[in-house]
Amino acid sequence: MILEKYVTKIINLPLHADTGNNRLNLAMAIIVNHLLEQYQTRKVRFAKKTEFVDVRYVKIHSKKFKQLLGSNYKETLEELSAKNLISVQINRKTGSESYSNGSNSFPKKYKVNDDVWSDLINSRNENISVIVPNPMLSDKFATKKIRKPKVSKTEARYQGILDNLSQLHISDEVFDDPAFDYFSTNDPLYVKAFRSNNHNISDGGMDKDFGEQKTGRTYNTVIKMKRELRKYIRHSSGKSLEVIDASAANPTFLATFISDDRERLMWLKYCHSGDFYTELVGEPSESKEIWKPKFMAAMSNKPLSGKEVTTIRECIKRKFPTLHLALDGIHASGKSVASKLGRLETRIFRETFECEERFQLSMHDGLLVLTEDLEYFKKAIQEKARSILGYDLKLKTEPLGA
Repeated sequence: MILEKYVTKIINLPLHADTGNNRLNLAMAIIVNHLLEQYQTRKVRFAKKTEFVDVRYVKIHSKKFKQLLGSNYKETLEELSAKNLISVQINRKTGSESYSNGSNSFPKKYKVNDDVWSDLINSRNENISVIVPNPMLSDKFATKKIRKPKVSKTEARYQGILDNLSQLHISDEVFDDPAFDYFSTNDPLYVKAFRSNNHNISDGGMDKDFGEQKTGRTYNTVIKMKRELRKYIRHSSGKSLEVIDASAANPTFLATFISDDRERLMWLKYCHSGDFYTELVGEPSESKEIWKPKFMAAMSNKPLSGKEVTTIRECIKRKFPTLHLALDGIHASGKSVASKLGRLETRIFRETFECEERFQLSMHDGLLVLTEDLEYFKKAIQEKARSILGYDLKLKTEPLGA
């Protein structure tokens, strides 16, 4: 099969960002996507700044533009600037738009105009067609199977995880999925990791309470990848993959802090019901997605804020007084409930299988395995849970990406 050098992609652009020109629209798509990612992940941090911060500026490295626009990308950006669609932040030290300083160079910061920004934050967008280099041919998504000659200290510590990641690849079907964002930072990065077998492992850093990683959690390419795109991940053997997942994992781990037997049994009954978050507060099961995200906020030692968070803590205080006292004790000690629960999760779902020869990959409170090995790993997880927690977890299985 001969692949076309260029393909048509449908992209989503703010209404005032559409120039009617393919190259200009590609450049706008890069800037808009980086800006949106920054705004969504950092708007809380921006809000806490005491001095004025123009959140419409975003750093973008020149290689991002070169990948889609070629080496003459600067002409395209200058044309956008001439049309007053974008502007470049001036370097205060040099008084110019250049961020080069001898051998040291820094990404420039780009800003969209008021109309584009208004469209962006108010989701006034339109779908347009653009022509882009075929991702299956592009160096951006290299297919050559080469591992980096040097690995970081973190990667060396988790060599077993890297070995298991090397057994995975990603189908080219991912490029046709509307969920794959050609212009984002993350989607191309993680797809390329699978196609070049060049994965990165990260962890949560050190924790003074444990003298080791904060929770022991590790973050790999599968976990970082957008959920909708995980279904295209394949095992090199051709065998199917599934995830063993613990239902209501954090609440179930919390039962270890309940000293009263009757309270613990009632708490675990809620955990194993399949509707823990709504059972706890006495709300209809359909409202689960409202209550679930608020649960860990209610476990924090920060001042309670919001109706749902306050209601959760009040229910715990009224129905499970020994757990309420235990949470107060953890908060008073200056330690984190989340870290304690994370350590339990890691001991069961990752450390249990550090020397395991069968394929498996920790998904925090779950485990990615071959379908043929489901029963083997479910049994091992429950045995470890009983030895650490004193009771079983409620396990479910689902396809990767479900």
